[in-house]
Amino acid sequence: MIHRHRYNIRAEYERLDDWSEFLILTNVVIPDDLFVIICARKSSNSYQSDFDKLPQQLSRYFADNNITVVYPTQFGPEDNLNLEELEAEEVMSDVEK
Repeated sequence: MIHRHRYNIRAEYERLDDWSEFLILTNVVIPDDLFVIICARKSSNSYQSDFDKLPQQLSRYFADNNITVVYPTQFGPEDNLNLEELEAEEVMSDVEK
């Protein structure tokens, strides 16, 4: 029999407006953290050439972390999503179910 349990999971996010701030996260992310990165696809408007460095930076500076990189589908201007409006509670509500 499987029982449903509620887990206390702490979730935080850091928004980076400047890619040069990426390495600042080495002081924030600790080895047992799950490090989730949402990045633009190479074919999208929000892609930056600095994103090409992501695999090397992750393997060099975050080798001890569990890492998930998400490349979401992006839609046209009328369907833009604002990450600032997305709260951790909304994301974590599905984890607790």
